[in-house]
Amino acid sequence: MNNNPFCLPVFTDKWIKHFNTSGQEKRFDFIENVSFVKKSFLPVYINVGKNLTKGISYKFSNTGKDFKKKVFLLYDVPDYFELDTTHNFSSLKTIDIQQYPGYLVGTSQYPDITAFKKSRFGKSSLAKVNKYKRKLESSFDITYTLYYGDISRETYDLVFDKFKELLEKRFSEIHVHNNNLDPDEWEFYYDVIYDMILQKKASIYVIYDGDKPIAGSINYHFDKVAIGAIMAYDIDYSKFYLGFTIIHKLLEWAIDNGLEIFDFSKGKFGYKTQWSDQEYYFSYHILYDSSSLLANLLSSIMSLYFRLKVNLRERNIGMLKNKLLFFFKKKKKRATKDYKISEFDDTIDSQKFSKVSFDVKTLEYLKRITYDFLYSRSEHIRDIEIFQDLNDKKTFVILGKSAKQKVTFE
Repeated sequence: MNNNPFCLPVFTDKWIKHFNTSGQEKRFDFIENVSFVKKSFLPVYINVGKNLTKGISYKFSNTGKDFKKKVFLLYDVPDYFELDTTHNFSSLKTIDIQQYPGYLVGTSQYPDITAFKKSRFGKSSLAKVNKYKRKLESSFDITYTLYYGDISRETYDLVFDKFKELLEKRFSEIHVHNNNLDPDEWEFYYDVIYDMILQKKASIYVIYDGDKPIAGSINYHFDKVAIGAIMAYDIDYSKFYLGFTIIHKLLEWAIDNGLEIFDFSKGKFGYKTQWSDQEYYFSYHILYDSSSLLANLLSSIMSLYFRLKVNLRERNIGMLKNKLLFFFKKKKKRATKDYKISEFDDTIDSQKFSKVSFDVKTLEYLKRITYDFLYSRSEHIRDIEIFQDLNDKKTFVILGKSAKQKVTFE
């Protein structure tokens, strides 16, 4: 784990720049591969990156005793890293507090994506997974691009801005706060991911509809491991289950390129349990000098605090917190309109109907309905026309190559 990207300057320098106003980073002789910051008058040191890493690794050097009278907190240590934490220091103790479940796929055991899917899904589920991708590709001009090792600044800015827009739209609709969109966090990701892509420590996988990004994933890389960090997709394509297609293509890439693990990272979500073949846990490690009364006291308090957080999280307090944050930050909810679908058997009379487009801001609410029509009627977007009833502005007709339907808003 010496190539852990969260312990390298390409990541740590940016984190220090964005989150540590003192700008001071400290390394210690007794521990390798990780650096720390001190934010209070107490002798407590926190790993650089804190909870924005997707897995910290470390080892003891057995040289130096500069842990004396101190406490060290390391966030998010995955148990599948199988770290060697043996040491020769009699007074250095560790408290391991299990925090979050994580999920991964051992990609090296599958010869191809087909073998993997057959191992994870029953016959009917497998048919659905394949159908979502097939219907997406038959209804839109879909292309897939992985940016890994090279990306222009112009493309990077376009993709990152689009990802932010898609995340805001998605979480606005479900009325939940997403911490990735906090200004400080998003600015950090924007700043750090570009350089990490160029150094092959990160990648962005993008699904394009024409020249428009509609979904994708930001990932970290080290050794033969890829870690999914942020997934974004356009909820207007909800019928096509874009998230499944993203995962399908990421795992296909990982298997084809000889990766050993694709890690979905922390958080228990339905898609992770569906696609992963292994569950693991993230832990917080508290290292402390047991010969120091103050270090003993501080480590005990910290341990109690983090165990309490686990208990609250198991009671879904975290979801409630995010819903409250959404409310109190007064974020704008995405407007929705009630409507009904009916058959339309008439011809389009130019005296009664006017051609319109959902690309117009005032009619963008037609987009998801139109995409649902594409999915259910197996039409392609290039063959679609939309008409508005001139006598009833709340009524529209979606006209395809071989099907049509009427949409009436209340």
